[in-house]
Amino acid sequence: MVLTLQNGLWNFEQLRAWKRLDAFGGTTTMGATLVAPGRVRIAGLGRTLIGSEDNPEGALHIIRAFASCGIPAEHSHDIEAEIWGKVIISSCINPLTAILRVPNGKLLKSETLVRLMREISREGVSVARSMGVILPARNMHARARSVARDTSANFSSMLQDVMKNKRTEIFQINGAISDLARRQGIEAPLNRALTAMVQALEPAVRRGTQKG
Repeated sequence: MVLTLQNGLWNFEQLRAWKRLDAFGGTTTMGATLVAPGRVRIAGLGRTLIGSEDNPEGALHIIRAFASCGIPAEHSHDIEAEIWGKVIISSCINPLTAILRVPNGKLLKSETLVRLMREISREGVSVARSMGVILPARNMHARARSVARDTSANFSSMLQDVMKNKRTEIFQINGAISDLARRQGIEAPLNRALTAMVQALEPAVRRGTQKG
């Protein structure tokens, strides 16, 4: 039994393609910061969802294991839709916090950034709907604002990676939306631009630029 709670698209799909695994997908909006080896600061428990197309009983077993450790989790009957929903939420929050170097809640202090989040969300929703995905909320922009509010003090995982000079998940989030938009014949200029900007912050790109 293998569970992925990673951000972005294609993680669950890759696990399912490996037939020897009993694969489970999930999402979480738990806010956490690694402050030192073995030490994590929790900024908000958020919501954790776990599911499987083929083994709902296995998903419930994992949920009970999480509960025994004090981590509340719920079962999802359509985990792919939830993963898509999380991708759209992350696409609105993570790259903006990484570029601006601010905690999640700071985005809500600016009307300009709130409008930008709305437009980023619209691109992701258009791509998801073009692929037949029924999203878990009618208003994904409102869901993104709610997550930013609930984890207002948290530094997003993407910002933490940038601050630690590590590779980010930009290609699995905004990059995935941009790539799928191109395949579907849909315009997603904001997601494409954010992918390029965060990529430019990654160490491999900076080294390549310096060599040039």
